[in-house]
Amino acid sequence: MLAIPVKRTERKLIGYLTRPEIDARLSAADRTTWDGRRDHALLLTLYNSGARVSEIIGVRCDEIVLSAPASLKLHGKGRKERAVPLWAKTAQVRRAWFQELGDRFGGLAFPSARGYRLSRHGASFLLSRLTDCAATARPSLRNKRISPHVIRQSTAMHLLQSGVDPAVIALWLGHESVETTHGYVKRRPYDDGERDGKTRARRFRSRAVQGVGRPPGIPGNPVIMESPPPQNERGASSSAQRSP
Repeated sequence: MLAIPVKRTERKLIGYLTRPEIDARLSAADRTTWDGRRDHALLLTLYNSGARVSEIIGVRCDEIVLSAPASLKLHGKGRKERAVPLWAKTAQVRRAWFQELGDRFGGLAFPSARGYRLSRHGASFLLSRLTDCAATARPSLRNKRISPHVIRQSTAMHLLQSGVDPAVIALWLGHESVETTHGYVKRRPYDDGERDGKTRARRFRSRAVQGVGRPPGIPGNPVIMESPPPQNERGASSSAQRSP
């Protein structure tokens, strides 16, 4: 029985949004209202950081550094922390949003309308509402099932398309292993006739982050910082891992 090979199944392709589709969703937020300004700041920060929805709803104002180099601290799985760079546009939007928040809402970066922490369902609802509004200007959004995780995947794909090394993207997203990030390499569309996923993986695994062909807003040399490993009850450091 153990010698029987496991049946091979088709692996589902990774879904993501194009940059025009992301821009359409950002433009869909009504920034003349408090809710619209919050939703715009939330989506932009989510796209910039590639954060999980559980990470973004817990962000506090004191975990965002707006002075150069601007960065955002995220608390990921397994109590791991990482700091990702913020683009100039994101820092500008965050700065204006912080001024509007003031000292209210207990330091929450993205509070609900009632002043409490957003739930996962609440954040998903806000993003889906933006999608419905953006579908008028970008009809391709109507046939896509979009969740916060799709935004995270879009961040990875756009960084990869801009020439960022998969190892850096793995740190950016907080992946346990760079092999998880290589799944995006196989999915990435090319115009140069390079269709072999293994060839792409070898190409990008060895490529340094040079910033060549990077669209405006994506830093040429992103700096990903890892927090030290947590101490166990005996005071010894837990085994160090590469990913944050």
